[in-house]
Amino acid sequence: MRFEGGLLYHGLYTISALLNSSSPTLEEQNRKVSVRLVVDTGCSKTIISKFDAERLGVDLSKLALSKDSMLGVVGAPVYPLILDKCTLSFLDIETDKWYTEHFESVFVHDTHTNLLGIDMLKNYIISFTTMSVYLDPNIRIT
Repeated sequence: MRFEGGLLYHGLYTISALLNSSSPTLEEQNRKVSVRLVVDTGCSKTIISKFDAERLGVDLSKLALSKDSMLGVVGAPVYPLILDKCTLSFLDIETDKWYTEHFESVFVHDTHTNLLGIDMLKNYIISFTTMSVYLDPNIRIT
């Protein structure tokens, strides 16, 4: 299994996925939207933009505020919204099949960029080339 993304600009690498949620806050179930996420090893939790959450059909007014803060642009704490029961599906470039990662929740924030955080990346070995990023399963030998 291997997922591939590309260079966006100036060292920012992105990977494409299909976003879905079974959250009761959705106006319509089983809708999937294509999203591009920045691979961000400094982000502890995956963050979806409000724009993409709305494209998915999420009623943002029904989402709860997180009790955990994250750092904003100037280092001030920000309390994002929580979207429960999310999935991100990635295309496996070796088998040409979709693989789905399940998230108990992701943050939704008023940002222009989706961020793929360590909550998922910790399960993968990340490798970079000049123009690509690859995520390979982190298989631990015990």
